[in-house]
Amino acid sequence: MTEGYEQFRSRALAELAKGDARAAFSAIRPALEYPASFEDELHFRDAFSIFARIAAFLAEPEFVELVNAVVKGADDPQALYDLGYQLIELGTPRIAAVVLNRANELAPGMEVILTELVCAFEESGLFADAVRVLHEVPEILEESFICRYLLAFNKLMLCNVEAARKILPSLQADADLDHKFMCDQLQGFLLRADVVSGVSPLDEGDLRGWHFVMNGALLLHLSPWGFDEGMHGRYAYTQDSASRCLEAIKRLKHVFEAMETKPPRVLMLKDRGSEILARAAAAALGLPLVEWQLGLDLPGLIPVYDLRELEPETIEALSVHRKQQILWCHASCWTEQQPFAADIVSYLYQYNCSPWSSRPTADAACQKIVKCAAQEGSAEDLSREITGVSLEEDTLDDVDELKSLVVRSRLLTGQAAAGVFIEEGRRRRQFLQSPVRSGRFV
Repeated sequence: MTEGYEQFRSRALAELAKGDARAAFSAIRPALEYPASFEDELHFRDAFSIFARIAAFLAEPEFVELVNAVVKGADDPQALYDLGYQLIELGTPRIAAVVLNRANELAPGMEVILTELVCAFEESGLFADAVRVLHEVPEILEESFICRYLLAFNKLMLCNVEAARKILPSLQADADLDHKFMCDQLQGFLLRADVVSGVSPLDEGDLRGWHFVMNGALLLHLSPWGFDEGMHGRYAYTQDSASRCLEAIKRLKHVFEAMETKPPRVLMLKDRGSEILARAAAAALGLPLVEWQLGLDLPGLIPVYDLRELEPETIEALSVHRKQQILWCHASCWTEQQPFAADIVSYLYQYNCSPWSSRPTADAACQKIVKCAAQEGSAEDLSREITGVSLEEDTLDDVDELKSLVVRSRLLTGQAAAGVFIEEGRRRRQFLQSPVRSGRFV
């Protein structure tokens, strides 16, 4: 093993000796994640034996058994597969990729192992590696619908629309009822890519364009911070503001102009953040405000501050498109699976503080970061703070690009249509994967 591994190992064992299993995991994690490699089976066992000791403090006994089974049977493809599958479920796909890659090397040509390895690569954003391992088994690609679909999907994730398009006919010819949804989904990606190709570059930095292609949804705001340093329009940590809320509402107005329609009212949810946003939107857009209720079929704009803050029964009710109802989610986490894709999203974040929530701030007197109290006041007062702010002159400089995308989206109908134009059926999932990579906190 490299000297780096020995350092990770020593640090992890030191943290374990102090009883800090979480710190031990953070220390050893880089040595376990793909593209980690091991000189021999002995080193592989050593790394995962330390992982097993850490897991004994942090995980369920069943998971610890899976890790120990790999330590004992490092050359057992089934034990490796079982652990890899569970690692994906637990949100550690890069460790899963190491385990499943070893299983794939030991038992090449086993479709179940191969597809799970591709899943681990996808969840890790390692689309080129997914394509590579699929191309290594042309005989499986020829026979397996699932593997060809995965190849098309990962080609798309590499911004290669044409390569994905070439695979689609063979999928459509081979699709049974269980697979039809996957064909329709891929065709939807391609149709949306085609319709915006003239106004959106669909390259590795086109977050708004790819958000539309993958989710059929409109993305209003791109983060200007670190755009060319790897963030590409997403936020890692952000503190939302009244001005960003107003900016989103102003952008909504332009979206409605490009749609050549305007919702007749704002439908207000009951959670505090959504109520503040709904009151501000109604005032700024000059629309009447009506309280939303379960099963309400009235046309209108439904503002949600963050889907993750809603009650389960509200989430379930909003998961279905209703005639002329437009769902706008202001803040959306891009590193955790969302309940579904909202028709319109203001911005994407990993960690977010709302304008009225408790948040860290710098205290000049003590020169420390302290946590300030949540902002008090009624929803009406806080909504007036939003509508009363002044925006910087260049805040809406890219709005013409947004409007061009909306105009093009009007050309789509059926299963490929943009969410803002769909009036029935369940909403699409919001994909975590995207051809646009961004930096993130681990």
